[in-house]
Amino acid sequence: MRFRLRQREHRFVDQFVELAGHLVSGARLLAELLGSDQPAREAIAQRMREEDQAVEAATHGVLRSLAGAFVTPVDRVDVYRLAWALR
Repeated sequence: MRFRLRQREHRFVDQFVELAGHLVSGARLLAELLGSDQPAREAIAQRMREEDQAVEAATHGVLRSLAGAFVTPVDRVDVYRLAWALR
């Protein structure tokens, strides 16, 4: 077993990948909304609201993981800032 002075938190990587995926989905929905006709906009707007709820849940998941993880205060601030920036 290798000795490490600092525990690595790999769970944050997966959570940030999920958040980034929501950014891509949101951008696609916005492009779809801007290029759609009036009747289709309400359905797209509903999908955007659902995506927004999903990204909120994912962001809170990162913050819950952060609260339960052993990371240094500097790392904690970085994780917090990145989670909110991706939100």
